[in-house]
Amino acid sequence: SLVAMNLSGGGIWQSSSTTRALRLDSLSLEFPHQQWTLTDPTRISVQAGQIAFGDPVRLEARDGSGMIRISGTVPSDRPGTLDASVSGLDLLDVFGVLERDSTALDGEGTFDLHVTGTRDAPVMTGTASVTAGVIGDVKIPAMQATISYASQRLQSDVSLWRTGREILDGKASLPL
Repeated sequence: SLVAMNLSGGGIWQSSSTTRALRLDSLSLEFPHQQWTLTDPTRISVQAGQIAFGDPVRLEARDGSGMIRISGTVPSDRPGTLDASVSGLDLLDVFGVLERDSTALDGEGTFDLHVTGTRDAPVMTGTASVTAGVIGDVKIPAMQATISYASQRLQSDVSLWRTGREILDGKASLPL
């Protein structure tokens, strides 16, 4: 299994009595199959226990195969709005970092997540898709999912596709 990940970067840390901030000038995430680089300098601050991305954090895969973008304010005791999107993510690298068996999984993932509310009462909506998916010996050409979470209930719709036809559709509503 793959567990290698290297993280390096540079920037300036600033701290005052009310705010701590990190100005990132460079950031590099290196996995066995993909390497990601910060496209523009960004500022991340913490004020009253709440993390805010002053500028969107945007990483691009060095080979142009993917993008990661995070913007907004992380919900805490105070309301926040956070958006995250990932495209072209090699799932082998994800499972490797999570120290899971990466030999049984392959594919490319795309994810979008929108979070509002507070830490204790978050509201989330999102989408996910996997193309060229493989789980063990099973090939899943395309998978699409939508999720929503509010009032401690998760709603989800998952569809599997093969050659342009939906072959399986499942819906779930779970209390969490």
